[in-house]
Amino acid sequence: MRKTFARLTALLLILTIAAGAGGPALAAQDLEPPLWQQWGYESLEKCMEDYGFSSEAEYYEYIEDIVMQEAWIEAWMADNPELVASYMSGAYPYWENFGCASLEEFMELYGFGTPEDAAEFALWDAAWYEWWAYWREYERAKQLTSMGGTSGIINVMYNGSFITFPDAVPEVVEGKTWLPYRALFEALGAVVSYDGDTDTVTAALDGKTIRMEIGDEQIHVTENGETMTVYLESPPYAKNGRTYIPTRAVSDALGLDVYWDADYETVVIIDMDGLRRQIDGTFTILNKLLNTSFNETDESYKTTLELLLRWTQFNTLDGDTTGEMRVDILYICNGQNFSMTGSMDLSNLLDAIIAENRPYMTEADLAEYEAMKAAFTNAEFEIIMNADADKLYIRSDALLGEIIGMKLAEGSWLELDGISKYMEDIGTMYQLNTGLTVGELLCDQIYSSSYYYYYEQIFLYQEITERAAYYAALAGDGRFVQKNGTYTLSLTMADYYAALESLERYDPDEAITELDVNFALQTDGDAITGISGSFLYRSGYYYNDVRYSGTLEVSAARTEISIEVHEKNEMKMEITISAGTEETGEAVPTAPPAGDPVINPDDLWSDPVPEPAADALL
Repeated sequence: MRKTFARLTALLLILTIAAGAGGPALAAQDLEPPLWQQWGYESLEKCMEDYGFSSEAEYYEYIEDIVMQEAWIEAWMADNPELVASYMSGAYPYWENFGCASLEEFMELYGFGTPEDAAEFALWDAAWYEWWAYWREYERAKQLTSMGGTSGIINVMYNGSFITFPDAVPEVVEGKTWLPYRALFEALGAVVSYDGDTDTVTAALDGKTIRMEIGDEQIHVTENGETMTVYLESPPYAKNGRTYIPTRAVSDALGLDVYWDADYETVVIIDMDGLRRQIDGTFTILNKLLNTSFNETDESYKTTLELLLRWTQFNTLDGDTTGEMRVDILYICNGQNFSMTGSMDLSNLLDAIIAENRPYMTEADLAEYEAMKAAFTNAEFEIIMNADADKLYIRSDALLGEIIGMKLAEGSWLELDGISKYMEDIGTMYQLNTGLTVGELLCDQIYSSSYYYYYEQIFLYQEITERAAYYAALAGDGRFVQKNGTYTLSLTMADYYAALESLERYDPDEAITELDVNFALQTDGDAITGISGSFLYRSGYYYNDVRYSGTLEVSAARTEISIEVHEKNEMKMEITISAGTEETGEAVPTAPPAGDPVINPDDLWSDPVPEPAADALL
């Protein structure tokens, strides 16, 4: 009787909460005494301020969760009397769940005075984990329903919206998800037809014709008069007058991205190419800037570049540490062929690393860093890129020894084959290849983040579109002002706050506390001929506070960039880049001078190692 009464009471509480969620009567209820008093506060307002509740409604919503949790746990205990008894009697060795070998050890570790206190604590801990598992499923079901999905079945989402299947639903067969063909393709906007004589289903969508036969493991996709055949692991099948196809066929046949959200049991389909194009439609100016490259002609150009980095590491006890790093480069290019000569001095940087880590370094570590310091003090280098032969040559007596781990003869060149593929891979990895757009950056960056790669893909489309809207409110085409061939962009904190107001799900990773940006793009027709401006940007976290500021002037003939990074109470770094470019009649070398020793890495590390030339290795 007691068990039944507890279950009914808990059920009544849960139903009351569910029925009245958000209603004015329930919203005014609190615990007795009120939770804010139990937490030691003199007023609800002070409690809300300290705990970050933005409104009383949010506070009372939290109360609802607590009431629901307590009711559920009481019901769970009433439903599991044998388990409760085994905890209270000690028949179940619950202390082992806490890493203890005995009840006595558990009581001593957690300071319990009696076995009953220890058992009650362990029992409520177990109940809380059961509650948490239930609550997650409850919240997921509520979230799924609020977005238009249906709890308890396999859902399909296309570009952020759930697809309704009127007379056939997705199903799992032998571990694979199968989708009703007609309902799916009609939801995507296709015109679907069926030929009963040949058991052939055809769909026409965006200039493509997709044809398949039931029982055949091939899908034929025709576009612009050309037909591509997609091979399936399993053939489509018919059930109750409806054709079912495997999920992967959607991506292979239509070029759509398909994901499986295991938490929400939802097939997520996104037209990523279309989404990128949609985003890029609002960032045409930035996309033009991203793909601007000055001096792209058949002429040869010579550039002199100076890079200087100065830093200060703050230390109020032992005194600040300062240093600088300098790089000087002479660069001559013609198309993709180039030669580069220069020098760098990283000795100050390595001194700072040694000073900071000296207490933790062994003598061997110290010797290694000292050797690096000697190699990188006024180190000279030369680089030749021969794009036609797909080779890169590097010469630096000091640096190469550190890079490859063995000393080469003075004046030796290291020859690298297939350099274009290597540079292409780096460009893909760091998104540096030509043709880069804001749409590509956003879509690829967000999905490749570890979170959306593994979890909650049902929010992926919404996250991308909201983040795109946020950035468009800051730097989209509508933010630029065009006058006499010049596009200007100005941003202040007011613009940042306005951009935040448009967001629902996307929460920027950082809070901006200072913002003052002014940029100008000079154009000649469709070409950008110059960039100038200044910026001040400060982001504040509870654990660090960093301000970025700087100026820049960039054109085909001159580049002047100055950047300062200042982390509060930690360090300040200044970077200056100065470069001048002019046409030159100098030829771009395509190989090292005749007679210079040239070494290929394959000759150094092949197995067995070939005998090197006498004057090439020392």
